[in-house]
Amino acid sequence: MGAAIGVAAAIGVAAVLIFLAAVFVDDWNVEYEEFSFGEGSVELRVAHLSDLHFPRKSVDCARLIGELERRKVDLVAFTGDLVCRKKRVAGSGAYEFMAALSKKFPVYFVQGNHEKYCADRTVCASLRALGVHVLDDETFYFVRGGKRLAVAGVSPGSGYAPSDGARDFTLLLAHHPEKFSQYAEGKPDLILAGHAHGGQFRIFGRGLFAPGQGIFPKYTSGLYRKGDTAMVVSRGLGRSRFPFRFNNRPHVPILTIRM
Repeated sequence: MGAAIGVAAAIGVAAVLIFLAAVFVDDWNVEYEEFSFGEGSVELRVAHLSDLHFPRKSVDCARLIGELERRKVDLVAFTGDLVCRKKRVAGSGAYEFMAALSKKFPVYFVQGNHEKYCADRTVCASLRALGVHVLDDETFYFVRGGKRLAVAGVSPGSGYAPSDGARDFTLLLAHHPEKFSQYAEGKPDLILAGHAHGGQFRIFGRGLFAPGQGIFPKYTSGLYRKGDTAMVVSRGLGRSRFPFRFNNRPHVPILTIRM
């Protein structure tokens, strides 16, 4: 009798785990979240990608690019961790994806901690060769309708702030959301960041853990404000050390910027 009860209990636990995994583990279907900023007649659509972690990604990259086209995106901002630092980059699909992406859109990229410490020190040079704008503590300008969007990029560990060049809106790309206060001192209009993976396991709308923030991190997903500066954090698209994400679908914020 005792053995039968043990088997029944094990089957019950397994059934519950299978149910939870089926309902709450979805590393394939991307959530696209829309945000709007600024005022004016000139409009730009920006897709925010982060933390794909090739080869540890489950999303369909061709489908992702097609969806960005369907949503009429004007440019792509990638806030780091395209790769896994301990994995071989060549052959992972990372360069093929970025090549396909940069043929469709202007792509602006900042390094994450995985690029910074990657054994392959040629990642940024390889991305530049594919036509990607790699922002290493520098600012590029995207001009439309006589309006200037400043796209600035912060390298990990840097305190870079955009220069005082003429611009109508400043978009700051960074990897680490926990540095929001530091980045906001430069008074950009909008900061994009990733890194937190949504807290990996999301419970009641909150992440459980994020590097640099610890347990129940503050900045994991969506919109945050500090004074006149806003920050949007992407939950990312891939996996790193943890083998799956719980109640935490891959995430692409889509930003409409008006100037």
